[in-house]
Amino acid sequence: MKKLSLIVIVNCLSFISCIAQGTWTQKANFPGTARYDAMSFEIGSKGYIIGGFDGGATFLKDVWEYDAVNNSWTQKQDFISTRWMAVSFSIGTKGYVTTGSNSSAYYNDLWEYNPTTDTWTQKANLPTLGRNAAVGFSIGNKAYLGIGYDINSTVMLDFWEYDAVPNSWAQKANFSGGKRSFAFGLSIGTKGYIGTGIDSSNIPMDDFWEYDPALDTWVQKAKFAAGKRKDIDGAHFIIGNYGYVGTGYDPPNLIYYNDFWKYDPSNDSWTQIPNLSASVKVGASGFSINNKGYICLGVIFSANPFNDLWEYSPDSTSGIEEIKNKNVPFLGDAQPNPNNGSTQIPYYLPDGTSNAKIIFTDMLGKIMKEEALKSGYGIINVNTQELPNGVYNYSLIIDGKVIDNKKMICNK
Repeated sequence: MKKLSLIVIVNCLSFISCIAQGTWTQKANFPGTARYDAMSFEIGSKGYIIGGFDGGATFLKDVWEYDAVNNSWTQKQDFISTRWMAVSFSIGTKGYVTTGSNSSAYYNDLWEYNPTTDTWTQKANLPTLGRNAAVGFSIGNKAYLGIGYDINSTVMLDFWEYDAVPNSWAQKANFSGGKRSFAFGLSIGTKGYIGTGIDSSNIPMDDFWEYDPALDTWVQKAKFAAGKRKDIDGAHFIIGNYGYVGTGYDPPNLIYYNDFWKYDPSNDSWTQIPNLSASVKVGASGFSINNKGYICLGVIFSANPFNDLWEYSPDSTSGIEEIKNKNVPFLGDAQPNPNNGSTQIPYYLPDGTSNAKIIFTDMLGKIMKEEALKSGYGIINVNTQELPNGVYNYSLIIDGKVIDNKKMICNK
C-alpha cells in the first residue's frame, strides 16, 4: 500500500480557516412540480423560480416566490409561455426572462416581472434569433446576454447589452472564449463573468472570463478550479464581493458533482467550500437573499428531477465548534474534490488519541492507501496520480472502529 505525506498544522487558526467556510441547511421543499433548467432571480428579500422542464414531456410556465424569512413558497402569476433554459436576471425591483425554448419555439422575447402588481410586461425583443443555453447577468441598470445555440444548433459567441431605462439592446464585443453553450454567467460588483460550458464540438471547458462593461473588453482569469464541466448554468449566487458556483457534470465521463466553489475577484482565486449537502445534480437554479445563497431543483439524467431547496450561510461557525470540542475527532472534506492528481484532507484528533489512521478504499472495498495519524491538527497531502479515475471512500479509523467516512473523486 502507498504511504501518504503528512503535514502537521501548528497554527489552529489556519486550520479553522480551511474548514470553517459556511454550512448548508435544507429549507422548505419547492412545492411545484419537480424540474430542472428553470429560470431564477431575486428581487429584494424574495427569490423566484420560473418554468423549467419536468424531465418527462412537460415544459412549465408556473412562477413561485420564496420568502426566506418565513421559509415559505407562494405561487404567483404564470409566465407568458412554457419555457426552459432561458436567461433570467433582475434590475432594481423588477425581474426579467428572455430567450429559452419549448417543444415548438426558440425565443428572443424579453419579459419584465413586477412583484408589486404580480404582472408580466413585454419589453424590447433581443435583436437576434432565439436561443437556448445562453448566459446572462445584470450590472447596475443594465443586463448582459450572450452565447448559447439557436434552433439550427448553431453555437454562438455574440454578446448583448440591455438598458432598462430606454428599453433597448446594443451589441457588444463578442465573447473572447469562443463559441459556447451551457456555461454559467454571473456578476460581481461592476464586472461580469462567464465560465465552463461546452464548445461547438461538445467539448467541456474550464476557462473563466471577466467582462468590463466600461471598456467593453474581455480578460481571461484563473480557470474554474473544479475542472471542465457543463450544465452548471443556474447553480450559482453572489454573496457580497464573492461568486459561488457548483454542481454540473462532465459529459465524456458521465460524472455528476455536488461540490461548490467561491471565487474572489480581488485576487483572482477559487476556494472550495463545503459540498452542497444534497445529491449530485445538473440544471439547478439559484439566487441570493440577505447575504445567503440558495440552490434548488435539478436532475440526474435518467432519474426524476429534484424539488429540494438548500441555503448556504458563509458565516457559520459549525466547523470551529467541532474543532473547539477536544473530545471529537474530525475528518474534513478533500480539497479539491474531484481532484486531478492530488488533494488535501484536513483532520483533528484529540490529545492522547492512539491507533488512528486514515484508509482509502475503492468502491469494492479494496484498500488502496493508508496512513497512521498523530494527535492534533493536520492536513494529509494525498498523491492520487497512481489511482484510476473513479470514486473512492476515505475513512478515519480509531482502535479499529470507523469514526467518519467520506468520498473523493479522481478525475485526471
